[in-house]
Amino acid sequence: MITFDHFIYGVPELKDAMVDFQKMSGVKPALGGKHPSLGTHNALVSLGNCYLEFLSADPSRPQTTEVGVAALRELRASRMISWALQCSDFGEVKKSLVENQMTLSPVERGSRQTPDGAILNYEFATIAGATGPEGTIPFFLKWIDTIHPSLSSPSGCQLESFTLSKSLSNNFLNWIQSTSVKLNFTTEKTPLMELKIKTSMGMIQFGG
Repeated sequence: MITFDHFIYGVPELKDAMVDFQKMSGVKPALGGKHPSLGTHNALVSLGNCYLEFLSADPSRPQTTEVGVAALRELRASRMISWALQCSDFGEVKKSLVENQMTLSPVERGSRQTPDGAILNYEFATIAGATGPEGTIPFFLKWIDTIHPSLSSPSGCQLESFTLSKSLSNNFLNWIQSTSVKLNFTTEKTPLMELKIKTSMGMIQFGG
């Protein structure tokens, strides 16, 4: 089964983003930790069965040539930059993608070090053969022997909706609509992605 895993909101400065979100929602994001191989750090909020990740370049880490991280270092305004799907079987995912003239990249391993020093491991893969503006094509995650971050992150927020621009290749749009992932589509070109979050203080909307 394929479900939402998380949504990535790129921010210029992580601590400022945490303070701003708490003012808007009443929920304080928790520091998630660092991605040692990438030079980024994050903070997390549960959205129920998935979570929101605030992601920023880690100023304590040496600059990296990784394209995505370089873009984070140059970010001047917060925005939605990517999203991820969770799967339990990469083989099944690849089979369904191939049926829609796409495929799956080789599965790689990644990790995140939490503030208390624990290492969380996961496997990930990207979709090949689909086209769309940067960040709009999701990647896949499979968590390895760890509690899903949505269960360990601060609660009090719920995913209301996720809307994706239809400015993506038809094979991807046909495929995603055939899955169990529930999302909305818009013919508007901006924003490319729109996340709505329900909180006790009202609705929050993030675009990108």
